[in-house]
Amino acid sequence: ASLQRLRTVGPQLAQAEDVLRRGRSNRLLYAGELADMLKRTPSTGECASMLDMNWNLGSTVMGKIEVISLFNAGDSKGAAAAILQYDGVSPKGKPTVRPRGVSLRRQDDQRVFLGEAPPVTIALNK
Repeated sequence: ASLQRLRTVGPQLAQAEDVLRRGRSNRLLYAGELADMLKRTPSTGECASMLDMNWNLGSTVMGKIEVISLFNAGDSKGAAAAILQYDGVSPKGKPTVRPRGVSLRRQDDQRVFLGEAPPVTIALNK
């Protein structure tokens, strides 16, 4: 619920601070939701990458994206390639923009997913 508040048009600073304060419990919630989406066991890197994306995109979106369906079908390379498709931000009623920071984060997610970088890479670049 707190993350959904952040996605509303014109998020309030108090809401953002609340989410950051409760980040640990929210991460556990997102981990549980991610586990429910997966039909096979991910590696540590795959799990860290998808958890980061779930945190950023939200479980409603994450459950519908190609990364999950390809991963569940056993196509880890396809899932890794699909990660880069989610580097944009789409404010309501406005065209998608691709901030450099989001693009770099998705590149980190992909490298971690593929085992080319340790999961700590994601945390260090936030």
